Amino acid sequence: MRIAAIATGRRGLMFPALAALLLLGGWAALAFVRAAPTQPGAARANQPPGAPPNVAVAAAAVTAPAAEATIASQPALELPDGPLDLGSGGPGDVLEGDFELRNPTDSPVDFALRATCGCTRLGPLVGVVGPHGAQKIEIATQLERRVGTARRVEITVTDKRRERRFGALLVVGECPSPLSLTPDEVSFSQVSRGEAASQQILVRTSEGGPLDARRLRFEIDSDCVDVRLDPSDPHECRLTVAVKRDAPLGYFNDALTLLLAEDESRPVRVVVQGEIVGAVVVSPAVLRLKHGAPRKRPLEHSFFVLRPGGRALGELIDVEAPRGVAVKAMPQPSARASVRRFSVAVPGSVATDFEIKLRFRDLPEPAVLTVKAAAESDVATSTEGIVRAAVP
Repeated sequence: MRIAAIATGRRGLMFPALAALLLLGGWAALAFVRAAPTQPGAARANQPPGAPPNVAVAAAAVTAPAAEATIASQPALELPDGPLDLGSGGPGDVLEGDFELRNPTDSPVDFALRATCGCTRLGPLVGVVGPHGAQKIEIATQLERRVGTARRVEITVTDKRRERRFGALLVVGECPSPLSLTPDEVSFSQVSRGEAASQQILVRTSEGGPLDARRLRFEIDSDCVDVRLDPSDPHECRLTVAVKRDAPLGYFNDALTLLLAEDESRPVRVVVQGEIVGAVVVSPAVLRLKHGAPRKRPLEHSFFVLRPGGRALGELIDVEAPRGVAVKAMPQPSARASVRRFSVAVPGSVATDFEIKLRFRDLPEPAVLTVKAAAESDVATSTEGIVRAAVP
């Protein structure tokens, strides 16, 4: 009994002592961890021979090299900084140059080239660049066949499957003009036949300085316009482009050629365009009548007469029509109206072609409505929409 009592009394003292030992052990372990070296080499020096390496320290030591190896293994190609300037040349000349594709990786990289213009030749179009190697690319592009133009071509570099885009390079070249023109094209829009219309072109050197008119040559082959040198200012070279009074109706698109006497290999072409319209327009321009039994009542129809450009038609002074054909002018909204409506009544006995001519005070030419005998229908308007009046 005594022994049991003594044992029981000691057991009550054992638990506080065990707790104190555990607390002291935890403090010692924390102090050891803080004092442990962080460098991988120092850690390996403090480990006993044959002991396994510290896993956390080993992972930290290999993370950066692994990332660098991953980046170096990704396909990539480096292009030069653009744009690539091939210089200048004459109309239609071919400009040549080259550039390099560089592979900064540890693996070969395949490539394919594509240009935005069919005027450009590349070589090679496809290939492979070895690790840390370079591939020379030759390029040739043709300039336009007129001066004052520039060529801009974008070259795209991808892999052969067109899945990865490595970059693009802009290639430029120019065909400079020996002359400076203001304006560089002439557009007359709509001009009534017989109307006086002209425009001027100021011609200077390519640097913008005055040009001696004796150095300039020009030529044009046109049925619609004439060109002459304006001698009013001896210090400036000016050309006057004037519409011919007898120009045929319709659109025109002509080319005025300019060149320097000492440099005929680089002609400058100026577009001269416009439209010659009649003094008046009749819509429809043609009425078609049917052959058949005579009608008891005249056939009535209406047509319009208009003046291009919104200008006033003016006063109607004369109507010329066959006997029995009645032409009547409908009321107009104002004296300045550019469009006017008319009605025509054709008796049933008429079966031959004829014309109706309307003359206005301020217009040099009459408006002409053509009436034709046809078998398709009683009266049909032209399927071509508004047709310009036939002018004698």
